[in-house]
Amino acid sequence: MKASKVVIYEFNPIEICEHDAPGATKVTLERGRTPAFVYWYRPAVRFDEGTRIQYDGRWPKAFYNFVPLVLWSDGSLWAEASAFILSRLELLVDPDMLTLSCHAEDLAEFARFIEVTDEKLKEVGGFDWLTFGAEKHRRPTYKFRFELGHRILSNTMSVSRAKRCMGLVIRFYRWLIAECALNTGPNSPWVEGESYVEYKDSTGFSKGKVVKTTDLKIRIRKADEPWSGTIDDGGKLMPLSHEEQDALIACLRELGNTEMRLIFLVSLITGARIQTVLTMRLKHAQLPLHSGGSVSINTGPGTRTDTKGKVKAVLRIDMVLYEQLRTYAHCQRAIKRRNKAPGGDHIEQYLFLSNRGLPLYESKEDSQRRHSERGMGRTQRLGNTVRKFMRDYLIPKMRQKLQSPDFDMQYHDLRATFGLNYVDSQMPLVSDKRKTHSKVMDELRTLMWHKSYTTTERYLKYRENWQFYEDATAGWRAHVAKLAGESGT
Repeated sequence: MKASKVVIYEFNPIEICEHDAPGATKVTLERGRTPAFVYWYRPAVRFDEGTRIQYDGRWPKAFYNFVPLVLWSDGSLWAEASAFILSRLELLVDPDMLTLSCHAEDLAEFARFIEVTDEKLKEVGGFDWLTFGAEKHRRPTYKFRFELGHRILSNTMSVSRAKRCMGLVIRFYRWLIAECALNTGPNSPWVEGESYVEYKDSTGFSKGKVVKTTDLKIRIRKADEPWSGTIDDGGKLMPLSHEEQDALIACLRELGNTEMRLIFLVSLITGARIQTVLTMRLKHAQLPLHSGGSVSINTGPGTRTDTKGKVKAVLRIDMVLYEQLRTYAHCQRAIKRRNKAPGGDHIEQYLFLSNRGLPLYESKEDSQRRHSERGMGRTQRLGNTVRKFMRDYLIPKMRQKLQSPDFDMQYHDLRATFGLNYVDSQMPLVSDKRKTHSKVMDELRTLMWHKSYTTTERYLKYRENWQFYEDATAGWRAHVAKLAGESGT
């Protein structure tokens, strides 16, 4: 067994207290023939008749679901790493457990490095991750940085993952120094410096800021790939061609899964991410219809529909598609699924449910309700049913229809396809000078909820670069053919 992350389904924070404190519970630990060790604890926060009772004036939650912690290889808890993760919970009103899960994965990676290094150095006294010697290369932070660099060179870890791991370990040590009074002695875990970073703000203006940096930073810059065929928008996305889009629609219709057809259409036509589509509610398919070509749905905090980064935004759905959503919401198939769902058929129920009445993606708000209230089991649902449908049914069928055995796609590619479709539809207007590039970019940024103009620019540059690539390669192929012909005469 190796050091690993473990997820606690329901975690109730407790605190050690005196035996006569309100709500105290006694614990006895037997230690063989020695006297037993006895202590008392109580919930860090408790509720009495619906009223919140505070012990010390703090305002942490009474419980958390899906809390990630870190274990050593012998199954014991890595106290410092787990305390670091739990400290994140207390700082946030609505903690993102997926982010904390990534933190736990990275700290588990560091824990595995510590244990392997300790085993290698056993003959010379082992390895202490809290000791910082005079020689830089022997300090735990620099040794881990060297290890990550080696993994990048050996292609066993991606650059992005290595950067994320190193960044979190630095944050972890900063927390130990600030909150736990870790004394590293005269030798620093790293050498700090400053760097100037340029970026574009939400209005498109170039700005810059000074940020703290360390000599542990992994400085491997990945060159842009203008001909890679991907767009960097929350991942490397591959827009579907018009032929692939036609095949997608045809395959979804032939497969006959109503929910999946609508789910894919919503993302393809609106650019919405999977968590937004799958956390739509019944009420969103029952909005009053007005004159116009689309319906606006509020999403984000306070709407029970998730968005990336908890941004509050408006999802605009074409009227033709919205009519299909309304029809589906009132059909017997959907009603039957809602009647099986926890809470039954009500206005706040998920619009898309499995045939057992379970959500395909559990919203952040619902995932943090108690088990007795949720009624959804111990597995956090994050769209895996949709991905399984793609892997087992949709992609194989599209490969057959396209006669392309290498065809592949990810759900998030639908978002990139929407963005590129919008750009293509607006370019004739730009050519006729009825719209400007900046106007198109501003509209696309609003539709796709981009925080930065830089991300939106990638869609315009993608199409421009691809056209340039097509023209350039056509000319190069003609030139090569000419050279080949001349050499053969």
